[in-house]
Amino acid sequence: MKQKKGISPLIATILLIGFTVILAVIVFTWGQGWFGGLTGGQAEQTNLQLACVNKGGLSIKEICAVDATNTRVTVINTGALAHTSCTLAGGGTSISCNSLPSGGVGVYTLTSGLSAGDVISSVFKITTDLGDSTCQGSSYKVSSAGLSPCS
Repeated sequence: MKQKKGISPLIATILLIGFTVILAVIVFTWGQGWFGGLTGGQAEQTNLQLACVNKGGLSIKEICAVDATNTRVTVINTGALAHTSCTLAGGGTSISCNSLPSGGVGVYTLTSGLSAGDVISSVFKITTDLGDSTCQGSSYKVSSAGLSPCS
């Protein structure tokens, strides 16, 4: 009878365990990099949103009717950071605002007559060390009495 040569069962077991450990390390390293990339982007977005809340702010200070088709809106930057831009929207129209320093006041005219129930909303952008962030400012709902005339 002819004997076949091969590796002993002990060496075969050690080799199988070694290959399994190496493969597990490779899969773990790949997965860690992949999942880390997913959560890293989410953390940055959360930090930008926190910057809006903690360092940004745009309040609508006054709204009045210039005439039947124009509405004057006065806004103030109540945040600690300057706004790089802002947008006011209401009554089916929107306008872009200039940049406002912290504590700065801007007066803008919407070319739309607003009626009771219309809402004016504001959006502004700030720049932090993390990048640019678009933030939601305050909103104003026109009362049932309408807008008072500008003085």
